[in-house]
Amino acid sequence: MPQMNIPLTPKNPSGPLRVIMLGRVSTAHQNIENIEASYASNARVLSQMYPGETEIRHFGERGSGWKVNRVTIDEAENEIKTGTWDLVLMEDLSRAWRNPQFQFRLAQLCVDHRTRMICIGDGIDTADPNWETLLGAAVLRHSATVPETRRRVRRTADYQFQLGGMVLKLRYGYRRLTAEEAASGEFGPVGLLVARMPECTPIILEMRQRVLRGESYASIARWLNAAEISPGPYVTGGVWNGPLVRDLLRDPILNGLRRFRMLEYRLTYATGEHKREQNANPQTAECPELAHMTQQEQEELWEAMDRYSPRRTPYGRRGTRRSDSYWPGLHLHCGICGEVCNYVLEQRLRCRHGNLCRGQNRCWNRVQVPAAMVRQFVLPQLLERLQSDPVLYQRLLHEVEQTLQHSGRHSQQQQQRLRNRLRDAERDLEGATTALIRLPESESLQNRQQELEGQVRQLRQELAQLESADERPTWRTRDDIERDLLAVLHHLAATSYPFSRCLRGLIPRLELVPVQAFDTSQVRARIRITWPALAEGGAPDVCEIDAFTPPQHIRQAVQYQRLRQAETQLTLLEIGQRLGLSKAERSRAQRYLELMEAAGSTAPYRELTAPPTNASRWRPQGRNSPPSPPEATGDAA
Repeated sequence: MPQMNIPLTPKNPSGPLRVIMLGRVSTAHQNIENIEASYASNARVLSQMYPGETEIRHFGERGSGWKVNRVTIDEAENEIKTGTWDLVLMEDLSRAWRNPQFQFRLAQLCVDHRTRMICIGDGIDTADPNWETLLGAAVLRHSATVPETRRRVRRTADYQFQLGGMVLKLRYGYRRLTAEEAASGEFGPVGLLVARMPECTPIILEMRQRVLRGESYASIARWLNAAEISPGPYVTGGVWNGPLVRDLLRDPILNGLRRFRMLEYRLTYATGEHKREQNANPQTAECPELAHMTQQEQEELWEAMDRYSPRRTPYGRRGTRRSDSYWPGLHLHCGICGEVCNYVLEQRLRCRHGNLCRGQNRCWNRVQVPAAMVRQFVLPQLLERLQSDPVLYQRLLHEVEQTLQHSGRHSQQQQQRLRNRLRDAERDLEGATTALIRLPESESLQNRQQELEGQVRQLRQELAQLESADERPTWRTRDDIERDLLAVLHHLAATSYPFSRCLRGLIPRLELVPVQAFDTSQVRARIRITWPALAEGGAPDVCEIDAFTPPQHIRQAVQYQRLRQAETQLTLLEIGQRLGLSKAERSRAQRYLELMEAAGSTAPYRELTAPPTNASRWRPQGRNSPPSPPEATGDAA
């Protein structure tokens, strides 16, 4: 309890006692009114200690006491640093922090700024000469509470899982049981809170057969959506997609194996955030009543999926950070909604909100642009721009040199590591083969030999891929780099994550804008580049590049237009003859020029600012995909 014999005195003798009250609850499951209850309890203690006028400011929030970045506690500490407050009052130390180092820091902050701190439940009062001893004891008590609570929670959760509980989010084909149904034992062991839905078994088996036939996950998702099969209540989009199909078929619950605690959450003390990691030893429980297929059938399915994955996803990102992407990945943004464009199949980029299979599309822009086309049209512009700025040009050359040196060393290190692993695996295989000759009937040795043979085969394939990938053009000196700089930029933009980050810093803004010709429904991609201002205080320079090659008649129409503007006395026939066009070519070019004039445009393509009424290859897919919009408008580029 606070020292009642030590009176509270305001720093301003003629003013009220200024008090900061701290309160907190950890999660959304706790009642937010608990904060108000703690304030009321603190106010009763304060009224017993100080009967005079008070000015109280409350700092309460819902958030973990381990998190460092919290708005209210930061604001409270900033107020304490002003030195204008007389008292910090809270129920106990945990109302401010859970981390011991920050609990000590808060108390010392109050003492340094002559602000009294009282923690009622911990008996801490910095007016007491022994406050440091009491603070250390309170911190020790709070620190012991956390691991003890964690241990009890884990113990109870593990026990409930073995009894059939701890049923979290359910996949398609399963439903949660009520307590009465679980106690009846009708759907499996007594206490099991999940049951298989028999009507879903034929659908899951059909999904399996389609994978075995070589169909893609996306095509299976389209089949499920067309058949109006719901993916379950936990799918927020309400429709199937490729990853959802893949994850369902990968889950061993389909053969009756329940799993629990697949992820482990490790606390980062510096920030208070938790980092998710895959748990190598999750809890498991066999339950044959939950099986939609046998274990052998699912293992056969997994083998087919393993064969499918490398062939269908050559650009897999397993083990790659989310902040790494080959340029223009993570740099190109949608010109309609502003969201980043993601890679899709065949190295194309598309607005992440324009997915055709995700139900309610948040962006109507579904145009796709090959990454190679963006590099082809944008990198020459970038090089020309940087060559006009000696400082940026030298920075680019330095980044190119560093990246080439690093990539060469990294490739050699990877190859050496694989050679070492291959040598060890071959040595182990030779030993297992020798032992098997002595004990030919040993089943464990046979299994070990087969496992090692598979490892050796896989390592040889990986080493061959690395060695073939290393056979690329080499640029050894700066003169070699400058002589072939554009080719170097293309190579590094498509193969180097560090250089891609450098390019994202050189170009502030890159946007994907949909454009459409006046005589076709096909929507094409235009890249809008925003360069920084050349002069201080000047406006940014915006240029637009069509990331495609226009058809011949449109190019000829543009030539018609330029020549007619330069020499107004020429007729269309004379212009066509001067350009050396045949009669059919003149007719098509003139017809397109008339379409441009009818639309009041001087540009061969119109920029779309609203959904087009007719866009080829933009047909809705998926049960909840929105219908085509009723109208379209376009602004001349």
